[in-house]
Amino acid sequence: MTPEEFARECGEVSRRLRRLPVTLRAALRSRVRSEVAEPMAADIRAAGSTVYGRRVAPTTRVRAGADPTIVTGSARRVVSGGGTARDLVFGIHFPAGNRITAIPAQNGVRGHRRRTTRQFARTADPFVPVTVDRNVETYLETWADIVTETVEEETRG
Repeated sequence: MTPEEFARECGEVSRRLRRLPVTLRAALRSRVRSEVAEPMAADIRAAGSTVYGRRVAPTTRVRAGADPTIVTGSARRVVSGGGTARDLVFGIHFPAGNRITAIPAQNGVRGHRRRTTRQFARTADPFVPVTVDRNVETYLETWADIVTETVEEETRG
């Protein structure tokens, strides 16, 4: 299954969960948060071992819902110079790349090329997707078991 298919499937499941009765969603929300989302967030926090990862990891938090939702990054300043956790997340996971700019000759001054380096090296640890990918099967199995058990309990009662 490709990542696009997986994302599409997860979106469909999430839409179906929102159509469930309120009492069932509330029962799911409490179990999913404690048994799936919190352990997933703890794994992500523990994985942030690089210089920037140590600043970003504490901003990982859980959002309430019947499906496990993890949010990483915030608008809070976490580094000197005013860099926010959101800036660091996007810098680590989506580095800028090398950039060479041609400066044309003007007024008798010879033209040249200016190189700018990446703010974050390509070897920076993209710890969030790597951690989730490493443990996704366990998370999904636990979530599926919780959904099955909760629906069976609610339909019996």
